[in-house]
Amino acid sequence: MLSEQTIISQILKEKTDTTQKIHIAVSGGADSMCLLYLASKIADSNIVIHHVKHNVSDNTNKWADFVRESAHSLGFNIESQYIEHDLHFDSMTNFESEARKKRYDAIFSCMTEGDILLLGHHADDQVENVLINIFKGRGINGITSLQEKNTHSNGVVLLRPLINSHKKDIIAYLNSQGVSFVHDESNDSIDYDRNFIRNKVIPLLLNRFKSLKNSIISVH
Repeated sequence: MLSEQTIISQILKEKTDTTQKIHIAVSGGADSMCLLYLASKIADSNIVIHHVKHNVSDNTNKWADFVRESAHSLGFNIESQYIEHDLHFDSMTNFESEARKKRYDAIFSCMTEGDILLLGHHADDQVENVLINIFKGRGINGITSLQEKNTHSNGVVLLRPLINSHKKDIIAYLNSQGVSFVHDESNDSIDYDRNFIRNKVIPLLLNRFKSLKNSIISVH
C-alpha cells in the first residue's frame, strides 16, 4: 500500500532551505504521474516540472500535451513551472544509455547545487536493475546502484520517494485517485535489455521463485 503522507513528508524533509527547488521528471507514465500528483499536494511555488521529448515515438507530441495539461489541471503554473526538453539522436546504437544521459544533462542544465530532483524509480525497478547489473558483470557496487537518495557530482540531490513501493501499488493508488497516465509502447519491446528482463526473465523466474522480488530488494 502506497502511503501518500509518508512520501510527501519524505520529500519535504529534504527541502531544508526555502531557496531550494524541487524538480520532477515527468514522462507521463504511472510512476512519474504519481510523483506529479503527490507534488501537487505540496504548497510550494518552487516546484519545476520537466518533460523530455525523445522524438522517437509517433506519440511524442501527444504525451507532451498530456503532461502539460495534467500539470495545469493539478494547479501548476505552466508558464513558470513547466519545462519541455527536445532531444534528438543521430543513431539508435546504445539508445538506452545515450537517452538516459541526454535526459539528465537537459534537466541538470536547469538546476543548481542543492536542488532536489524527484525520480520515479520504484521497487520493481530495483529488481530489474540488480538483474541487469548481475548479467552485465558490474559487481557488488552495480547491484546496489539504485538508492533512495544520493547526491550527484554537480551537487544536485537525487531523491526516489517511490523506491519502496511496488508498481502494482502505484497503479492502484493512481486509479483510486482518478489520475490518468500513458503507456509507452517501447516498454513492450524486448529489443531493449531492461524490457527483456522485465517482460521475459522476471516472469519466468517468479514462476519458480515466488519470493524473488523481496529477496532481491532485501539485498539493499
